[in-house]
Amino acid sequence: MLHTIRGVEALYPKLDRPYKFDKKENRSVPCGATDDGAEYTVDFKINYADILPLRKAMKTAYDEKKDAEGWTDNFKDNFKVLEGSVKNKDAVFQVKTKLKAHYSGSATKKPKQFDAKNNQLPEDFQLTTGSTINVQVELVPYSGAMGHGASLRLRAVQVIQLAASSVVSPFDVEDGFTSEEGSPFTEEAPQAPVVEESDDGFDEEPEEPKKVVKKKKVPPKDDSDDLDAIINEWGDDE
Repeated sequence: MLHTIRGVEALYPKLDRPYKFDKKENRSVPCGATDDGAEYTVDFKINYADILPLRKAMKTAYDEKKDAEGWTDNFKDNFKVLEGSVKNKDAVFQVKTKLKAHYSGSATKKPKQFDAKNNQLPEDFQLTTGSTINVQVELVPYSGAMGHGASLRLRAVQVIQLAASSVVSPFDVEDGFTSEEGSPFTEEAPQAPVVEESDDGFDEEPEEPKKVVKKKKVPPKDDSDDLDAIINEWGDDE
């Protein structure tokens, strides 16, 4: 079952090539498509009202599989609360989507990326955190030792607004050399490649001015924000 989530904020995208988590470096690093743990990922930030249709679709997909396979009625969504409260209906969530870079040793096709006009972006295009995106996922129900729910298998991303890439210096500002004056050796930046239009199933979106979304501080997680502990409240929202 395919589902599209619209107008969410991209977090930590790794889509230009496969990545895996390196324990020694304690971070995700580029890797080969058939390496153990290789995958394409993008998390996104979404508010309470917008997450309700996604959760409903996930629960529906799980229930259909549960009835066919005789699974337990113990669905969990595993959404992470970043800020606000579920009880107050002002929560903001972090949701993870991913696609394994290979299955049984065979490389998968990486998720396609499109601009707001449905032009397919280059293979090495690097999406940035803070960008506004639409995300198409396949809902894949599961039940077993890892839990009972529906994973979000990443299929495609549409970039509506691209946030500027940020590089943070570890140093304080001091008096001294600045690079305000242009260098005569600076080469003109190459023009971005023009890509052909491609029909990916997304609706065309109007262009809007780019903006950079400032990250908010993450407050401590309240145990009362366990979505599955207040499952009945979700069912009251349409």
